[in-house]
Amino acid sequence: MSDGIGFGANELSPLEIVDARAALRHASEAQRDLEASMRQASDDHADAERIYRLALAKCIVEKYAGGAAWTVSQDLARGEPSVAALRYERDVKKGVLGALEQQAFRYAADRRGLEKLIEWSMRRELAAPGTGA
Repeated sequence: MSDGIGFGANELSPLEIVDARAALRHASEAQRDLEASMRQASDDHADAERIYRLALAKCIVEKYAGGAAWTVSQDLARGEPSVAALRYERDVKKGVLGALEQQAFRYAADRRGLEKLIEWSMRRELAAPGTGA
């Protein structure tokens, strides 16, 4: 499995019920933690977007008031170091959110794999009760 949820060192043999429950609990906890991180990253990105847009709008108006044409004012404002720094911060926070979304996909795939392993473990145990393998 990936470095996401995982379920311990027991990746090739059937899971005992205790191991299966622990793996499912771990997967649920990891999912909850990831969802909390995604909410925070979404808030951070939205805040950065708001701050960037307000600063950009203010700078565009200042450039225009200083004599630049509206169309040129937009480009000049985007080139201002303070506005460019805010855009960078916004873009980084957007990237963090995107990475967390990809991690959520990996966690979902890990959980599906775990569920299949548990199902296989149950079928194997039912097919050969008492063998332990």
